[in-house]
Amino acid sequence: MHRLPTETQQEIFSWLDPSESPKFQRLSRALRVSLSHPQFAHLSLTRNLPTIAPGSRSSPDHCPETFDRFDRIWFLLPDTFQQCYVGLGQLRDLVHLAKSRADLIGAIPRAIGLLDGLRSLSLDHNNLRGLIPVEIGLLVNLESLNLSNNQLEGEIPTSMGNLTVLKFLYLESNRLSGPLPSELGNMLALKKMHLDNNQLTGCIPKEMGRLSSLDTMNLSHNRLTGIIPPQIGMLKNLKIFKLSHNVLSGTIPSEIGNLTQLQGLFLHQNALSGEIPSSIENLVNLFQFNLSANQLTGTVPARGILRFSKLNYLNLSENPLLEKLVDGLVVQNLAAWRFLAEQGFRCGESR
Repeated sequence: MHRLPTETQQEIFSWLDPSESPKFQRLSRALRVSLSHPQFAHLSLTRNLPTIAPGSRSSPDHCPETFDRFDRIWFLLPDTFQQCYVGLGQLRDLVHLAKSRADLIGAIPRAIGLLDGLRSLSLDHNNLRGLIPVEIGLLVNLESLNLSNNQLEGEIPTSMGNLTVLKFLYLESNRLSGPLPSELGNMLALKKMHLDNNQLTGCIPKEMGRLSSLDTMNLSHNRLTGIIPPQIGMLKNLKIFKLSHNVLSGTIPSEIGNLTQLQGLFLHQNALSGEIPSSIENLVNLFQFNLSANQLTGTVPARGILRFSKLNYLNLSENPLLEKLVDGLVVQNLAAWRFLAEQGFRCGESR
């Protein structure tokens, strides 16, 4: 078989189900070259496209019953088939691709970058492995990207900085590692960033301060180090800010007091030191506030905390050097008093 001309080999194997081709590629180098050529993919797809569906002949045992034609081509076949599929005009008008909880397996194909008309891509809650392909940065019309709850690994590609109209980014609960690319600061339309529950390392880039439209930033449960950059204070629309369960050090920047829209501030389980900045009193919209399990010292800006009329959760515990003393104040906010009391503060009488 391997001595037959390439065209003849391709002609014969093109009559088989496309999912069988990787198996025959292992028989010889000649077959591997012949059956990995784009010409073979075009011939095979042209002949088999109507039959590529769940339960089709020679359907792989590991192919879930929920798989449709797109799933099989994009997640079970080699790259050349995916490129050919786009070339056949099958996905010309695709704008929204939603494959959440679809039992997808394998890697995200590099050919995903050919779907440049996409505005939303949801592949969350599957069993996707491997890297996020750099070609994802070619989807310049993308407004929503959800790859969360998979087993993706490696670094976040710097090419994501090309997604300048992206509004929603969900990469949480994977195995992503390496540093946060400074290029993420180019995503000026971004409203929600969820990168939590990964293995990201390094510092928080100061370029994050350029994301002026951001209302949610969740970088918790990673391995981030270094300081909280003062440029964070430029995120005037931020409402939820989560950096907990990292290895961040240094002081809480006073610029955090510029985040007057903030409703949730979660900096617990780090190695932050120094005093709580007095500018914290500007965060009058705080609903939840957690600085526990750090190395904070000095006094608590109690007058500021007592201004948090919307507060329903406060945790300053496990900061052993923090002075738990609120003296000489008339505590009029009963909700704030209750939380202060629960933390072990002593509230003095008016003088």
